Amino acid sequence: MSIPVIAMRRISSGVPGLDEVLQGGLPREALLLVEGPPGSGKTTLGMQFLLQGVRDGETCLLASNAETLKQLKLIAASHAWNLDGIHITEFTEPSASDDDDGSGNTLFPEGEVELGETLQHLFAEIERIRPTLLVLDTISLLRVLAPTPAFYRRQLRRIRDFVLERSCTALMFDEASRTDDKDARSQTLADG
Repeated sequence: MSIPVIAMRRISSGVPGLDEVLQGGLPREALLLVEGPPGSGKTTLGMQFLLQGVRDGETCLLASNAETLKQLKLIAASHAWNLDGIHITEFTEPSASDDDDGSGNTLFPEGEVELGETLQHLFAEIERIRPTLLVLDTISLLRVLAPTPAFYRRQLRRIRDFVLERSCTALMFDEASRTDDKDARSQTLADG
């Protein structure tokens, strides 16, 4: 009995030559991890991916905690790019609300509450915009906010499941860590 071969649907990365190396582009409806040190071009790659998506008629969302909106516009301007058509939201640590008394009293660890609020905002934006392409720049904040490695992994799984249930193709950026203390949790949950 032979197993039928299913052709993988692909989408352009927006980077000249990269689609050829990737044999037709990035896999569609997948969560893809891109790792690199600060300044290595992760944000630029994400913009190229989303700009190509806009040209191809995709709905695009950039959720960033790596750069401010002003910084993103400066990066785009340095390449003579126009970010029109790309929805941009902050994917940041929540700030204390005006009605917070500052006591820090809660039934749950502070990191769990902050991370939950951060993900709620992200999920609400995904629901509102309904992107077919998503860039998460970066997930490093999640690692910082997570009180334990197991909690961090559960939150990454929540993101993966939420995005893939909505037939979205997502690039998830992470800072490359040193090889002797490499945290592979994000790698094990990504499709590539």
